[in-house]
Formats: sequence, C-alpha cells, structure tokens
Amino acid sequence: MSSNSSYAMRLRSGAPVVVGTQHERVLSPTVETTKDPCMITFEMEKERALMSCGHAITPCALFQFMTNELRLGRRQMRCPFIIDDNNLQPCNKVWDYTEIKAKACLTREETAEMIQKFQMNISKFEKMRERNIRNAKARHKLADENN
Repeated sequence: MSSNSSYAMRLRSGAPVVVGTQHERVLSPTVETTKDPCMITFEMEKERALMSCGHAITPCALFQFMTNELRLGRRQMRCPFIIDDNNLQPCNKVWDYTEIKAKACLTREETAEMIQKFQMNISKFEKMRERNIRNAKARHKLADENN
C-alpha cells in the first residue's frame, strides 16, 4: 500500500525548497538505520538511513535533496550536514550514486533519471571547462601579441 507525503525543506542557503507529492519510500532491511534525527527535516518518527559519513536522513529527504542538487547542476552529492554552526561548515563527504539509490529507495525509473541527470551535469561541466580553457588560451595569445 502506498501513501503519499509532501515535504518542504531548507538547504545550506536557508532557502525553502517546496517539493511535490511522492510515493512512500521504505528502507530495505539491509540498509543501516539510526535513531538520530534527519539532518534536513529533523524527522524523528520515520526511519532514517545512516549515511556513509555517519549522518542521518530519511529516504524522502534524501530524494528531495538529490533532486534539488541535480537541478542545480551538481555533479556530486555531498553531505549537507552542518558540522560547525559558527562557520556554517558542511560535512561535505561525497555520497556515491549506489548509496543514494539504496537509501533514497529509488525506483528503476528514478535511478535511470538520476544517472542521466548526473551524466548531463558532468557533460555540461566538461563543455564549460573546455570553453574556459579555449578562452584563457585566446586571452593569453592576445596578451602576448600586444606585448
């Protein structure tokens, strides 16, 4: 039986991210859980996965975090847990896609979409990097010609 849930969350910037309704996400018995509150929603009632960095997150919060990060063009998923409140220093440990897949309880379609978006973001980054290198070389050549 599937129930729907709706989440609103705040990311590092403090800006609210309102998300839509989604299917119920239930952790596999093989996923290690924790009693710590979710690092994003502070949820204490629902199951929380223990991420490889040691921080807790609900599958729904992880899914929404991943969705937002991919929408922002991120090529990696990094733990957003703030470890130093004074300097707002995040944990920043990279989570690999297999961990995200298991702990966000992704469907096959969601997994395929996540991989596609990762690849698209990486491709965009590489194209932008190549363009920046070409532009830097052109500026350097122009500067040499002017001297």
